Amino acid sequence: ADFAARYGATREAIDAKVSEQGYSGNVRPGSLYEDFQEGIANVAQTRKAMGADLLRRAQDDLRELGAAHDFFRAERRARTKEFAELAARFDPASEEIRQFAAALSARFAEDDQAAQAKIDARKWPGSVSGKKAEEDAGLKFFREDPDWGARPAGKEPRLPVAVAITGDWTVQKTDILGQPVMYGVPALVAVEVPAEKAAQNVLRVYSVTLRTAESADARQAPPFREITVGDSFYIRPGAVK
Repeated sequence: ADFAARYGATREAIDAKVSEQGYSGNVRPGSLYEDFQEGIANVAQTRKAMGADLLRRAQDDLRELGAAHDFFRAERRARTKEFAELAARFDPASEEIRQFAAALSARFAEDDQAAQAKIDARKWPGSVSGKKAEEDAGLKFFREDPDWGARPAGKEPRLPVAVAITGDWTVQKTDILGQPVMYGVPALVAVEVPAEKAAQNVLRVYSVTLRTAESADARQAPPFREITVGDSFYIRPGAVK
């Protein structure tokens, strides 16, 4: 404002004013001033655009919370909050951003209530009839495996609590003649992550296929050599019996 009062607010006025004061250089001050003003305006527009983009990301995350995986739902809430806070920094004048941020605590509380109710409703199925040997062998496998119950020191513990065999044996691999060389049986394994249990009163459950060693004389029987992992979710410790 002081500059405009002294020299003018347009390119022509500024150039005329500095010429009156004896300036005769090739660089026109009026053009520099206009470029500077346009740059300031562009910065403001860029910040508003960034704020709008971050708000959109926060809105997308909030809308999709109900579909988030159990293990990452709290992390998704935190990311939503972070996007909203960043949006407010880029465009603090936006009423839409302010209203969205102000409503987050209530929306998060609703989402957490829904998530907890979903976990509360889950039941442990136990093993199907006639699969006690497989259940015991499966729990032994998980307790002794270095990626699960026998993790090395320094890695977050995974403590297998229970295994439920949920179906019958199936062929997992065949040889070139189509003869079975590996069998597997579907199962659930409940695993305690101590920090999660202490903070949230949950166990992790993984849907797996327990598989035998690959062999020409493979049988539908333990011991198990490897697994494949499918779905996963939380369950209450008291539900695993």
